[in-house]
Amino acid sequence: MDKNTRICIVGAGPGGLMSALTLRRLGYNHVTVLNRDACHAHHIGGKCHTVKHDEIACDTGAVFVLGTYPTVKRLAKQADIQLIKSPPFVIQCKDGSTRPFGCPPHPISFWKKAAEYIRIFIQVIKYHQIFKCSVGEVHPRIVKDLALPYSDWVAKYRLNFFNGAVYPLMRSFGFGYDEQKVPAVYILKCFPCFATNGNWLSLWNPSKIDLYRIKEGYGGLWKRLGSDLDILSDIKVDQIQRNEHGGVVHHNGNMKTEFDKLILSCPLDEALKFLDASSEEKAIFSKIKCFSVWQAIVQAEGLGDAVIIEKYQSHAFVGHAMSYHRYNPEKNWYYFFGYTGGKPENEIMEILKKDIEDFGGRLLSEPILRCWKDFDPHFNTKDVADGYQGRLEKLQGKNSTYYSGALLNPFGVELVASYAEKLMKKHFP
Repeated sequence: MDKNTRICIVGAGPGGLMSALTLRRLGYNHVTVLNRDACHAHHIGGKCHTVKHDEIACDTGAVFVLGTYPTVKRLAKQADIQLIKSPPFVIQCKDGSTRPFGCPPHPISFWKKAAEYIRIFIQVIKYHQIFKCSVGEVHPRIVKDLALPYSDWVAKYRLNFFNGAVYPLMRSFGFGYDEQKVPAVYILKCFPCFATNGNWLSLWNPSKIDLYRIKEGYGGLWKRLGSDLDILSDIKVDQIQRNEHGGVVHHNGNMKTEFDKLILSCPLDEALKFLDASSEEKAIFSKIKCFSVWQAIVQAEGLGDAVIIEKYQSHAFVGHAMSYHRYNPEKNWYYFFGYTGGKPENEIMEILKKDIEDFGGRLLSEPILRCWKDFDPHFNTKDVADGYQGRLEKLQGKNSTYYSGALLNPFGVELVASYAEKLMKKHFP
């Protein structure tokens, strides 16, 4: 492909920025990123949003770097930003006591645990293809096998220890409640990220799962990496018109950006408002599901360092704080996470304040609350089984358009960024 091809990327989240960085590295000279946030200097990265308090980088959106995040770790090294080891989580039990994360609520014998892990690794070997590519590129038979709800998959293979030991952390990362019936393929695909340096045997002891934070925050990472990119901020896309040779993005009333190739890295269901969508795009994008979550930056004292609240793991308590952790051991700034359940922000704020009090904490300032209605886009079990992920993948390159956002390879920054990089290398050699 001609290196002077005009490429327009709509969306400056991890997928869009990784696409732009990869294209720049591949030698493409005319890559423009359209960012809807108003301030280029501070707000590229989509949901990766970092603010500083007392010189501490406080993340919302994406927060942690897991043990096997090779793409994110490489980017941090490239940006010369340090990774900081996070303190291990503890579980606050329903009776008020605590136990280390990774220890299930009920003891299990060595042999029962070994038998369960053998069942897990049989699944890993049987479905190994899902770890090598996006869900849309996996063989349809495998996708159909793993389209059942994660909770049903756990019950089918009797994975009670692993589920009780590990899934509270995944749920606290935004992977959903059992009642939300998230397809097992998405959860299983994320398992390698929790292994230390890719060593699956490390999952034998979930309490040893490594968690890191980026010293400058994810927002700081993308800001530094994107400093040389051509990013137009405060963009409101009005209309996108395409044909097989390119097209134009109309934005901000009377402005336009012409392109030869378009990369959509924005929420695709929202793109239906301005995109000249084909019937297939409309059919696929209208099926997208998301989680509604809230995240808060809290200044408080009297709290632990990193705590998962066992009581609030149940969907019956949706709205409550499911977990929290301290950004820095020497400062009283904390990150809190929960699901909104459709509750308004003012109600979530009152629940949060009461939770902090119940956890033995005392607020030192008003919490900074962010609510998301479009967290971790995905398809439901029926649509996964019906091949919607594969149908989206087959659209790559048609009508001069490519898709590199979070929906293509859920969940998490590592999977989104690694997919975007591979996509660019494949279609823009």
